[in-house]
Amino acid sequence: MYRIYYGDGSTYAGLPETAPVFGVQAIVQQDKDVGWIISAERDFYVWRDERWWGVDVFGLVQYLHAPGWKRVLLGELITIDRWREINAHALQDREFAQKHTYLPERRDRRPIE
Repeated sequence: MYRIYYGDGSTYAGLPETAPVFGVQAIVQQDKDVGWIISAERDFYVWRDERWWGVDVFGLVQYLHAPGWKRVLLGELITIDRWREINAHALQDREFAQKHTYLPERRDRRPIE
């Protein structure tokens, strides 16, 4: 389960193959270890192993080089005020289970991958 947040304020929670490509700001998704995570602040998001991964250009090249079906989404530059607003909505998404722990390296921060 996941929800993608876009710079225009829209969201998407359908099949990966039909997700709108442009303007991604954050992706909230279930995580077996901590309940849920947010992938944000990335240039590209790729679908692999039944979840979205935020990657840089080198991760994108590696992903595209590997065999198999691909889906790539693109981030978008927006103002910091708009990003904070969208991120606040993502952090408060009520459809995701209560966060039950944080990754050890992120205990003092919000739950972003």
